Amino acid sequence: RSSDLRIPGVGKAMLPKLHKYGIYKIGDILKFEKSFFEGEIGDFSGFLWNVAQGLDKREVRIEEEDRKSLSKENTFNADTNDMNFLRRELNILLEKACFRMRKEKLLAKTITVKAKGYDFTVIQKSYTRPVYSNLESEMYEDVMELLDKVMKSGKKVRLIGIKLSELIDETDYVQEEMFMDVATNKRLTENIDKLRNKFSFDIIKYGKSLK
Repeated sequence: RSSDLRIPGVGKAMLPKLHKYGIYKIGDILKFEKSFFEGEIGDFSGFLWNVAQGLDKREVRIEEEDRKSLSKENTFNADTNDMNFLRRELNILLEKACFRMRKEKLLAKTITVKAKGYDFTVIQKSYTRPVYSNLESEMYEDVMELLDKVMKSGKKVRLIGIKLSELIDETDYVQEEMFMDVATNKRLTENIDKLRNKFSFDIIKYGKSLK
C-alpha cells in the first residue's frame, strides 16, 4: 500500500493483526462491533474503538509513502518461465521506475529484482551499483543479470518486480561525466520524458520492451 494506518499507541506488532481482518483505515474499524475487538484484541479494544468514533483527541495521521525506495511489479494471468517475456516485462517496469525517479528528481544505487511463484514463495536478488543513476540505459544490464539469478531454477512465476533503493535527491549528488555518451543518454532520456509527460508513458517504447 502507498500508505499505512498510523494511530498513536498502535505499534508494528499490532498492525499485522488489524490487517488480518482487513483493517487498513480508521473507517474499517467501524465495520465491526465493539465486542469483536474485545474478543480479538482485548484491553486495547476500548482505545481503538474510541479512536474510530473520534473520541480520542490525539492526532491520527496517514504518513506518505516511504521514499527510501521505489517499487514496480506486475502479476501475470498465468505462471511462466519464458525468459524473453520476463525480460520484456521487467524492462517495462524498469522504464516506469526510472521515469518516476526522474519526475521526482531522485537517484538510486541499489537494484532488487524479485519473482513470486504460484505457491507464493519469493526469490529476490540485489545489487548495489558503484554510482547513483536514474537512467534505465545504465541499469539495464545489471537488472537482467539479477533476473537470470532469480530465475536460475527455471521455476515458473506469477509475479515479477523491481525495487530501486538507497534513493537520494539528484541535486545533492554530483557525478563527473567522463564519457560523452553519458551526457547524450541523459539528453535523449529527457526528450523522451517530455513526450511521456505530455501524452502518456506508452507513447514511446524502447526496442527491449516491444513484444
